[in-house]
Amino acid sequence: MAIIYAISDIHGYLLPLEEALALVDLESDKENKLICCGDYIDYSPGSYGTLYKIKQLAENYPNQVIVLMGNNEQMFLEFLNAKERDIWHVEWLGSDKDFATVNSFSSVSTREKISQLKSEKGYHDLLFRISRMIKEDILKNHSELVKWVRGLPHYYETELQIFVHAGIDEEAEDIGGMELQRRFS
Repeated sequence: MAIIYAISDIHGYLLPLEEALALVDLESDKENKLICCGDYIDYSPGSYGTLYKIKQLAENYPNQVIVLMGNNEQMFLEFLNAKERDIWHVEWLGSDKDFATVNSFSSVSTREKISQLKSEKGYHDLLFRISRMIKEDILKNHSELVKWVRGLPHYYETELQIFVHAGIDEEAEDIGGMELQRRFS
């Protein structure tokens, strides 16, 4: 009988992810599935490595590993898509403790350039300049990974279950062509 494993909210902690994955058996039964329910990044210097590990799993087990987008991946994409002076740059960077997440994606040369910046026009101007540099670096050096994240679905369903990161709006009439009330009432 097939087993469905589910994991979420890894938040860049690669070692605990690897420990959990050691308990997942995708080899003995090709019907077994691993559903990754989002929030692979944020709050840790291991964010890039964690996201890359999840991507590799999905590529190595394309019919068994399902990867969903979490709100932290969505915020990461919003940061990358934000306009030049959009406040989103400042808000997302401000919530990234010690820039742990962005530093995990940024090159050494970009981090060195950032450390040399001076606050000429105030703190927010400095954050806008830092965010521009980080964004350019991530898009240049991790374009394939970013493209992959952009393509992640928000939910996955089996015959009896729906997997999502943060829940389903039960008031919604239609989600992705699926009428929840009719199907589950």
